[in-house]
Amino acid sequence: MLEGPTLISREGLQRRIYIGFNTLGRDIESIVAEAQQKIAKQVRLPPGYHLVWGGSFENMQRAMARLKIIVPITIGIIFMLLFSSFNSVHYAALIILNNLPFAMIGGIVALWFTGEYLSVPASVGSRAAR
Repeated sequence: MLEGPTLISREGLQRRIYIGFNTLGRDIESIVAEAQQKIAKQVRLPPGYHLVWGGSFENMQRAMARLKIIVPITIGIIFMLLFSSFNSVHYAALIILNNLPFAMIGGIVALWFTGEYLSVPASVGSRAAR
């Protein structure tokens, strides 16, 4: 009798095993970065083996990639609305350049005050508040 996984899963014609853990008191990105660094230093995978970081981390990476596209587009649309309201590039740029830094500082202070980490929900919430 041998000990091993109770179920052998397959994906893409390859065997797959899940290793899961909870993140309490830290953000997912820093935990995964630390784990990747330690695994790269201490673990040598045999040929044919590879690691994939999925789950919440994968979802966060996808959402952040979307936000990197959506946020500049949104700022551009707001700029265009300001320009159409004031008929002045100067005033529209002045409003954007004065308000965005304060909004970001306020978001960071709010995260620090509440003890939260920068995450996808926090990013969406801070962008919705702007």
